[in-house]
Amino acid sequence: MALDAFESRKAELKGDGKAGRWFSPLQLHVLPKLGKVPVSDIDQRDIRDTLAPIWHTKADTAKKAMDRLGICLRHAAALGLDVDMQATDKAKALLGKQRHTVKHIPSLHWRDVPTFYQSLSEGTVTELALRLLTAKSTRQRCKCPSKRGWNVCRLHGAEGGAPFGTAHPNYRHGMRTKEMENVRRLTSLLGRKVRDTIEVVT
Repeated sequence: MALDAFESRKAELKGDGKAGRWFSPLQLHVLPKLGKVPVSDIDQRDIRDTLAPIWHTKADTAKKAMDRLGICLRHAAALGLDVDMQATDKAKALLGKQRHTVKHIPSLHWRDVPTFYQSLSEGTVTELALRLLTAKSTRQRCKCPSKRGWNVCRLHGAEGGAPFGTAHPNYRHGMRTKEMENVRRLTSLLGRKVRDTIEVVT
């Protein structure tokens, strides 16, 4: 029933739900316990017992699983099966208010970015992606302004004044220029890693 409900909603999901994010809360937390129970036999106590272990510790996941289960029950009702349409609402009442407090992950201070960037040296796909994201997070001005009064050179947005690109006399000394060369290198490496991964999977 869960798979049938998922199939009916694919058109509403990004990429037809191929990433699996819609179905995973059901697959991981509901189906292992209720997958073999006839949908018409599922009641609020079954749902409560299934989601109680994660109701407070993984509140967001539990909420998604509850919502997805409600969709499955409504789908079953639309097929003419005798199901309790209020089972999820009753289960929420039995479980009570979630005590989980959202804790935001603190951002990395910009002064620590260079050190963090240098620590990403193993060349894994994850580290390449992180290096690509942080490559320009230096918070420093361009070191080769094209004309007086500008904080960036023509390479980085100034209008007129100096030759463009490699013709600029200080091309090799622009910090962000070097970073952009590094970005291109990282992009190429990351692309190769992704292609290799796709070839292995397929």
